[in-house]
Amino acid sequence: EAVEAANAPNVVILPNNKNIIAVAEQVDATTDKSVRVVPTKGIPEGFAALVSYDPDAEVDVVARFMSEAAANVVAGEVTQAVRESVCDVGPIAEGDFLGIARDGIRAVAPTAAEAAIGLLDYLLTEERRLTFAGAGRFNANLLMEAGTISAGSSASYRSDDLAARFLDFEARGTGSLQAAFHREDTQRVLDVRTLLEDVALVRQGETSAFVQAPRVLFRIDGRAPDVTEPLEDIAISLDIERASVPDITVYNDYLPRNGALRLKSGSGTIRTQFNVDDERVFGNIALDANDVNAVVNERELTVDLDMDIVLSNGNLDTRRFDVAGSRLAVSNVIYPDGRSLGDWSTVFAFTGGDLHWTRPVSLDAETRLDMTSSGPLVELLAGSYGQIRWARELLSVSDVVGTSRLIIKPDHVVFNDLDIRGEEIRIAANLRIDDAGPRGIVFNRYGPFRATVEFEGDEREWTIFSARERFDRHPGF
Repeated sequence: EAVEAANAPNVVILPNNKNIIAVAEQVDATTDKSVRVVPTKGIPEGFAALVSYDPDAEVDVVARFMSEAAANVVAGEVTQAVRESVCDVGPIAEGDFLGIARDGIRAVAPTAAEAAIGLLDYLLTEERRLTFAGAGRFNANLLMEAGTISAGSSASYRSDDLAARFLDFEARGTGSLQAAFHREDTQRVLDVRTLLEDVALVRQGETSAFVQAPRVLFRIDGRAPDVTEPLEDIAISLDIERASVPDITVYNDYLPRNGALRLKSGSGTIRTQFNVDDERVFGNIALDANDVNAVVNERELTVDLDMDIVLSNGNLDTRRFDVAGSRLAVSNVIYPDGRSLGDWSTVFAFTGGDLHWTRPVSLDAETRLDMTSSGPLVELLAGSYGQIRWARELLSVSDVVGTSRLIIKPDHVVFNDLDIRGEEIRIAANLRIDDAGPRGIVFNRYGPFRATVEFEGDEREWTIFSARERFDRHPGF
């Protein structure tokens, strides 16, 4: 009846309900008019389609453009359940609030605010990998112009228990979310700022906080010509101010499982800045920790750590990052017997490398070493020399530099082409530490003295004649 009553030979139907689409598509066969159906499943898609209506175009062109506009809308709605039921996300009780996306129910919660946040969580997860959750208070001031959210619109959300999830982590605290729309040239720009205070940062699925921060700031920016187009040029930034790491052993999950490098105790502070946009992922993680008790190659020692990880050219799908420009400084070594090297330090500078952000991490990097003394390095390699004390003392000299390819895998650590040089001294090595213990080859030169020692577990084989040639034939790991 509505089609016949329309004063036009051509009619476009907007069902605005997925259950009516099939019925609407049968109308064309029951009338002499030309009827086209734009398969809108809700009111937001209907508004988007209306914005693209061109009264001067052919009906097929009109229907196509309106359908494309509706398809570009990511829409959702919140309603209240009138009876008990079950859906893909779990059971539904009478009175629960439901967050409904284009493909069905995606959030079930006791309050409308929680359902709305859960729905946004689903709609944004795959695209940007940043989601929010938490019950709170929502306010909005939306200005509409020709079916488009116009400049000056804003919305805010406040929660005493707001969670922001990004990568493997969840930041939870008292927080607020502020969203504002404005225009730059012809683009509609959305700016979202989320500030969390008194934050506990945990790995998703766990409860123990491994970072406690006074403030964590998220910012999201995106732009589009109008409401019928999805946001483009989306950029996300994360800033964690100086935060405390109460127990540094939580990072053992990121170290090799075989215990070649293990943290036993210690605390520190961390600062993080992370950015994601359509073309690149980059950021910085800085960790300072004093009096860290660690085990390296089965030798226990206490050190101060200063680590600055530079992440660039990242890919969130593969979790791979370039770590060129990163550095690790180790200083103030104390051995279990009380010996202290308070004036000793070494810096590992990463000149290039690939980091795979998994648990444990994988790393393949070229490094440059600057050491005030080779003593601690020789101490760590002491097992290679057995009880030959004179070798250890002979090879411990001041002011050495070197290079190495460092490979860290879930089940082993490798130093390939380790090359340390100082006044009259050179130490070269290929080392692998895994469940079977350390093995490899070390070339030593001090003045005219040259020797190579190959080792696997407790077995050692010394070579004095053609020592360098013996080392050069080793293929590395």
